[in-house]
Amino acid sequence: MADLGRAGALVSSATTGSGVDIIAFNATLRHLYVPAADAATLHVLAVSPSGQLSSLGTAVTVSGAHCVTADDRGNAWTCDPDRGELLIYTDNLPPVVR
Repeated sequence: MADLGRAGALVSSATTGSGVDIIAFNATLRHLYVPAADAATLHVLAVSPSGQLSSLGTAVTVSGAHCVTADDRGNAWTCDPDRGELLIYTDNLPPVVR
């Protein structure tokens, strides 16, 4: 994650599966959702107030699920491009303390 206030300095990084394309962030929970299309997984990362990333968990999706969006109710929605459907991940993980 880059801190734009420090000219693009690297603040933190995290390992996810391959095939990452479109990510989403839930500002209330401070959770970052990272779908890995090739790995068929959705990684949930905690984002600390200082920008540090830490893994909270991984959910199984489908191959090709490369995009995600999040709502304000603790859900993350990933695409299933082969079936033309949306997959819902309900985030019951604890919010990041500010």
